[in-house]
Amino acid sequence: MIPLGSLFLLLVLPLCAYECARTKKNLVLIDVLDQDLVDKAYTTSWRRYMHRYPDNFTCWFVKSHPNLPWYSFEKDVLWLKKPQTTSRTPLCKLLDAVEVFSPQLDLYDFIICPSHSSFLVFPDLLKFLSHLPLQKAASIDQELSPLDKTPPLFFEGACTILSKDLAQLLLKNKNSLIEAASKNIFEQNQTLAQFFDAQNISITRHLLHRFENKFHRPLKVLKQMDEGIFLFQVKLKGDAVFRYRLEKIIHQELFQITYEGLLEPDRF
Repeated sequence: MIPLGSLFLLLVLPLCAYECARTKKNLVLIDVLDQDLVDKAYTTSWRRYMHRYPDNFTCWFVKSHPNLPWYSFEKDVLWLKKPQTTSRTPLCKLLDAVEVFSPQLDLYDFIICPSHSSFLVFPDLLKFLSHLPLQKAASIDQELSPLDKTPPLFFEGACTILSKDLAQLLLKNKNSLIEAASKNIFEQNQTLAQFFDAQNISITRHLLHRFENKFHRPLKVLKQMDEGIFLFQVKLKGDAVFRYRLEKIIHQELFQITYEGLLEPDRF
């Protein structure tokens, strides 16, 4: 018969080992085109909070330029030698960025790939990550159609989260993935979906709140936001000046609400 104290250790030690295996540090790679006035509003917004949690999040803007070595670092920007075009090639760009950091991937639990226009609440994101497994974990923002029994993967969403083993798996298959994606740059999401499906990797979904099409001030729509939500998508319709002026307000108020405690603690 196993003594009660030994039984306790047998139950608790595996849990401790699992938790100790977590670095609780994550790599954030922010895809930036930096070709429009509104991109400046996004960069200003990110820099308000992206370096506030160095123990948990290492954040880099990822930009492209054709006249560079393979890559270079400048402050909080990772520059990649790639043509700077108006069409997004997120899969190829992500793979290049992950490859740059491949020698350090063991330092991180998850690779987080948000769009430039998105807004992240890092404390709530950290809570979400604590419930994800450390291996074979992929999470995307995705709204389901009533006809969808399982969510398809759309890689060009507001934020994609990968465990480091999946990031390494993508790197091992980088050439074939890029070749498949290059056949149709508008179907790169399908390329990744098919790859994960072939690997029997299931996809988790995370919630997001969208500020799109029509202008709404965050302070006016708080009750529509899900508690604990960590992801907001901000992308209005209109010309660059119109979007810059209004999206700047949205990002500013989101920061005030989520990071400066505006209307806390009784937010809802």
